[in-house]
Amino acid sequence: ADKVSIDQNSIKLNLPAAYQDLLKINSNYKWKNEKLAYIWEHSQSVSDPFKVEPTYFNFVSKSDLDCESCLKSDAYYRFISEYPLELWLEKMVRMPEAKKKEIEKSWNVITRREESKMIDRLFRNKIREVAYCELINYTLMGFSQEENGDKMGQLNFIDSLLEKLGASPDPDIKLVYSGLKDKRNRLVSLDNSPAPLFTLPDTNKKMYSLADFKGKVVLLDFWDPGCVPCMHAIPNSNKLQDNMAAKDFKMLGICFSGGGDYLCKMILQKYQWKGTHLLASSEAHLMDRYVFDGFPHYVLIDKKGIIRNSGLNLTDLDAMEKEIGLLLAE
Repeated sequence: ADKVSIDQNSIKLNLPAAYQDLLKINSNYKWKNEKLAYIWEHSQSVSDPFKVEPTYFNFVSKSDLDCESCLKSDAYYRFISEYPLELWLEKMVRMPEAKKKEIEKSWNVITRREESKMIDRLFRNKIREVAYCELINYTLMGFSQEENGDKMGQLNFIDSLLEKLGASPDPDIKLVYSGLKDKRNRLVSLDNSPAPLFTLPDTNKKMYSLADFKGKVVLLDFWDPGCVPCMHAIPNSNKLQDNMAAKDFKMLGICFSGGGDYLCKMILQKYQWKGTHLLASSEAHLMDRYVFDGFPHYVLIDKKGIIRNSGLNLTDLDAMEKEIGLLLAE
């Protein structure tokens, strides 16, 4: 139905043939992505993992997996990222409970490696290399939030894929490889380096500089008004600030509002979010300097202004307080 509608509308609007082709590709892979997402979304709404028969995936054809002309479609990039993951998750759901618990101990490392195996089996040539690029970028996004042991496993995995990409003769892949390699190196070197300085206004237009808090342990909380996990973290954020109120500790919220500062103010008021919150509506380069892609993102800085952990998780409040306590004792 979508294809017929696209064809008819394209004729009416007299759209160029190339644009008509792109619309069809996007429509095709958008539908496939929705089919893949259904498994995950349903699993989140029930207590038991959702199982499907292998035939469920018959809507994916061999031609879907080998379509270099589709690389102009964002929906296709999402498809080649999601399909290997969904196949692995469906395989894991059917494993014995003991095996699943064993996997959960090193979830990210094992899952990324299994995705890589799926990519090797499903794709070839440039499509395989693009899938590697997507997997590396996704792994880098979550790298900083790993525990130290898992960080090393993730890093080794990232390096193994980068080595494969480095041998590609394709100029597009070489360009992406260079960017991913640079991001990897900056991310690894961030811990134990001086925290990049910045000066930003708070919600009352009072200016604050990170340098103002030297001598205190500082936790930066980068957040966005549209980030649901950021909102879920507010109770723990308030508890942490209450528990640390009498100590040399400062939590700085940094809201990326995209120019809509009123959204930050609305969230702070609605959820009674405590602490000092700065507005970074025109400071997107902070994401590049602190090497992160999504929200929330936490960075712990010691009394000397050195980054000691660039990827904590506020969901484990006890672990966060313990790490802060160690820095306060130095």
